[in-house]
Amino acid sequence: MVRRRRTVWLTALIERTSIRDLWNRPHHGGPRNSRLLLAFFVAALAAEHLLQPALDPEQHRISEYANGSPGWLMTAGFVAWALSLATTAHVVGGSELWPRTGRTAVCALLAVAAGGALVTALFNTGTSAGLVPAGRHLTTGNHLHDAGSGVLALALWGAALGSLLVHERLLRAWVVGVLMTSVACTVALSAAGLPGVEQRALVLLACVWQWALLAAVGRVEGQSLPGT
Repeated sequence: MVRRRRTVWLTALIERTSIRDLWNRPHHGGPRNSRLLLAFFVAALAAEHLLQPALDPEQHRISEYANGSPGWLMTAGFVAWALSLATTAHVVGGSELWPRTGRTAVCALLAVAAGGALVTALFNTGTSAGLVPAGRHLTTGNHLHDAGSGVLALALWGAALGSLLVHERLLRAWVVGVLMTSVACTVALSAAGLPGVEQRALVLLACVWQWALLAAVGRVEGQSLPGT
């Protein structure tokens, strides 16, 4: 019953974002709305750190905020990110980014990442600080959450690498910077035993890359306008 109410609530939230309008008109507010949804995700994540200080960010993953109070805020944040990724995928797919193979690859992987983010939102994690609490067992929903978050991470890595194929110099510079920083954070924070900080750093770097990708679409679209 709880899961059913949650699904109904998420469906209503998606409807309120007018995602159908964004999908039908990718360049009429699509990039702007994608940024707004992305900013909401980051704001929700930041707010959860203040609202649930008992969860040590050094060890606890961001998905665990959805199990606390107010867990709905983190869930809404994941839904917003899923919608932002889906909108970005459509914007990229209908853009003038070149070559077409690179654009198509990034678009497809962003769509996969959006699906992973939505599954992550629909089902809660069953772990605490990366471990299953004593006396508890992972449910099907917990496994689906883990699968969704794994797909999200892999698809974002693939999309970032795929964006190196796009012939846009400033975007490539951002991508190289983000990827190098991601590798450095993974190595350093893993060695330091700070999985929570590592995850947060990688998530924020993914958001930076997504923002840079949307900016690249805007630059290319501006260059293709008559008289420019």
